[in-house]
Amino acid sequence: HTAVVGGTFDRRGGHNPVEPALFGCHVISGPSWQAQSAGIRLLQMEDAVYLADTPAEAVASLAVADKERFVAEKLIKHIKPVIDQVESLQCLIKEQLA
Repeated sequence: HTAVVGGTFDRRGGHNPVEPALFGCHVISGPSWQAQSAGIRLLQMEDAVYLADTPAEAVASLAVADKERFVAEKLIKHIKPVIDQVESLQCLIKEQLA
């Protein structure tokens, strides 16, 4: 599966690129990702994102995605426990505030 991050081929700055990666998707982003720089940098560290300059380049990268598996599994392994801890803390805080 592949997810093209919305809003990254215009000046919107893009949606969250980490979310599709957590579900094992190959992530493609356009050049306007500054609003999501932390997520993009995290994905770059794991070689789990392809940064395309144009929509045509994004489409061309799909052929590469078929030949190469991105390391979304590594990303899930590293990020999922953190997300689980945050969710647990949120539940504890809600309980304390109730």
